[in-house]
Amino acid sequence: INAVKWLEGFDTSFKNLGLQKSLTAIGPEWASVSSAPFNLYKFYGSEGGLRVPMIIAGPGIAATGIKHAPVHVADLAPTLLDAAGVPYTPGQFYGRSALPMLSGVTEDTYAANDSFAFEVSGNAALYRGNWKITRNTRPMSDAQWRLYDLSVDPGETTDVSAQNPDVFQSMLAEYQSYSKKVGVFEVGPDDNAMQVLTSKLTSKVIHKYWPHMLGLLLVLLGVAYGLFRLVLFARRRFAH
Repeated sequence: INAVKWLEGFDTSFKNLGLQKSLTAIGPEWASVSSAPFNLYKFYGSEGGLRVPMIIAGPGIAATGIKHAPVHVADLAPTLLDAAGVPYTPGQFYGRSALPMLSGVTEDTYAANDSFAFEVSGNAALYRGNWKITRNTRPMSDAQWRLYDLSVDPGETTDVSAQNPDVFQSMLAEYQSYSKKVGVFEVGPDDNAMQVLTSKLTSKVIHKYWPHMLGLLLVLLGVAYGLFRLVLFARRRFAH
């Protein structure tokens, strides 16, 4: 990542934060701290990666203070279209409009038995009311599905799939339906998504910058050859 920042000319200084050519990352350690008490951070299917606040205001948005109703990122497009009065075909989006909830007409966007799902590079989750199944890939987990009751365990510390097998299996079936509907490319249980991403990033960097790298290599070889000749000349001179 640091090599990419340097090659692309990113300015990661504090004064350039949020401006053109800025790229800032706090790393996995501080990401874990910032998402506490939830598990993990973005890119993963745990609450630390998925549960974030949404702050919204504007015409038609009721000033109701804090609402605890969940909203999926896929709900944003239909919500904004609704707010702008732009028509769209029902079922055109995976998500649904949250405008009725935001305007105070309803309390929630999703009823207790409704479900919605996420998937990012093999890390996945499906919610249904207070129930949640989640799967995180290596190296942070073992790519196994687990069931949590978020009403009592938002930190996802206790897998309750063995105590609730019917809920667990029905939610797994719902996720498989979601996966087929949106075209998820399922990764294997031993695949490491971060390694794949790093490998692909390295390949792209090499493909894009190989002329520069070749030039740098030739310069270094030239310097090394010059030093070799200098040492050889010095040895011959002192030998006489």
